[in-house]
Amino acid sequence: METSTIETVQPSVVGSSIEQGYGRGGDTHTTLQQSIGRFAETRGYRVYIEKEILEGSGIVDVVLEKGDLTIAVEISITSKAGQELAHVLRCLKAGFKHVAVVSPDPRALAQLSKSIMRSIDRKRGRVKFFSPEQLLHFIDKMEFGHKGLKRSELHEDLECLIDAKELERLLSIDVKTIYSYVQRGIIPYVRIQSNLRFSKPDILEWIAEQSFKPQKHK
Repeated sequence: METSTIETVQPSVVGSSIEQGYGRGGDTHTTLQQSIGRFAETRGYRVYIEKEILEGSGIVDVVLEKGDLTIAVEISITSKAGQELAHVLRCLKAGFKHVAVVSPDPRALAQLSKSIMRSIDRKRGRVKFFSPEQLLHFIDKMEFGHKGLKRSELHEDLECLIDAKELERLLSIDVKTIYSYVQRGIIPYVRIQSNLRFSKPDILEWIAEQSFKPQKHK
């Protein structure tokens, strides 16, 4: 029988302002922690729930580790942007390669992205904003760089990459707006040093997620 790699860490200090059912340790929050942890475990990650960082000065909702890849996941249910910014800054200071801010509320997620991205400038590439489903997709995509793809598979993936000008033609959205979407964590992208590229399959999937089909009235 396989041993679970999910570790629930008991923090030494928990804030008294936590709302049962919504904040840290509440039902919605806890359900997301466990769902993310179980999924990441199936992808070979070591998972820590409520892990202390920076000698106990901060607690991360979920930490995922695989080799030198580290992902800090902060789950926002009712937290204000200022609180989440403080969490993100602590995660960056702790040296995580990626910091994922997750919220099931699209409007709240967009507001968090706009507010937080204004404050982190040069470290923007390490911070991303996801719905729970988008985070699972991101965890899967991280396998690309850590799994050692065959040369033919790597060539296929590289052929799917396009630049911002090509994406402008594909979406009929100007380049300036596309870069704004990147900065706000709205659109999927690949960063190669200082260059941005976009994966066509990811963009098409993203477009499908944005589409709205009204129900037909009988």
